Amino acid sequence: MFDFDAIDHWGPSLVGHLAELVPAAAYAGLRSARPKFFEEYRDVLFRTTGVRPGEIIAATAEWLRSQPVIAYHGSRLTWREIEQIKSEGLKPLDTRSRVGRLQTILAQHPDWSGLSSRLCLLVDEFGINAAAHGHGLREGSVHAMISRAALLHAFKSYLIYGSEFDQMVVNTLFGQAGLRLMAEYGQAVVIKLQIPGPIAIEAANPFPGVNEKIPRPIGDILYGWARWVAGQTVSGADMHVDCGLRFAAPIPPNWIVGHEIFGCNAHG
Repeated sequence: MFDFDAIDHWGPSLVGHLAELVPAAAYAGLRSARPKFFEEYRDVLFRTTGVRPGEIIAATAEWLRSQPVIAYHGSRLTWREIEQIKSEGLKPLDTRSRVGRLQTILAQHPDWSGLSSRLCLLVDEFGINAAAHGHGLREGSVHAMISRAALLHAFKSYLIYGSEFDQMVVNTLFGQAGLRLMAEYGQAVVIKLQIPGPIAIEAANPFPGVNEKIPRPIGDILYGWARWVAGQTVSGADMHVDCGLRFAAPIPPNWIVGHEIFGCNAHG
């Protein structure tokens, strides 16, 4: 089982899998290297005489496919929503179905009555009509991350305010005052997932061949691993790995293996 932040657990396994591809000289070179940025440890590895980067990338992908991958979905939810996810799984975003929830939250704003008519227009602007307005496509997808530490430290807005889609709509309508209302609704939750390896790799590369020389999260894994074998401390919180997984199909409840609640403010 692969959990990105638990490199002391999976690091030795990858050493064994790459044993015939990474010569002793490569490990010696990594331990003596003092690159300025941690990402450069992988470059040191790839530049070592006798190392074939393409073979290492392919073997690492094969290794990852052979095992379940742990991923994390962070949001801000009510108790009822958490229980529904546990029983029904995570469903792809249906932006128009968010209207009722947003109305409940935003009804607390003093200017709600005057601006409420704009809500459905903005939901469609950032939802089904996102491409036409130059926004990222979120409709029809479920998102997760491979690093819990990155979610908690680098991308914690999901836990503070909730759905990124909701944030965009609310921020456009009411700015920071609206986001504060989102922060008061529900509680921060991290849902832990166990994804089959091949599906996780596919979800990490929803647009294969677009601006990625190395498939994700293979490049991220080799960044951390090269630094780890060099004897350096590797922390998911410090790495800020921005490797999201994008699923077009529902995540079934049997892929959900746990959840953490942060705080106790609850609604519903």
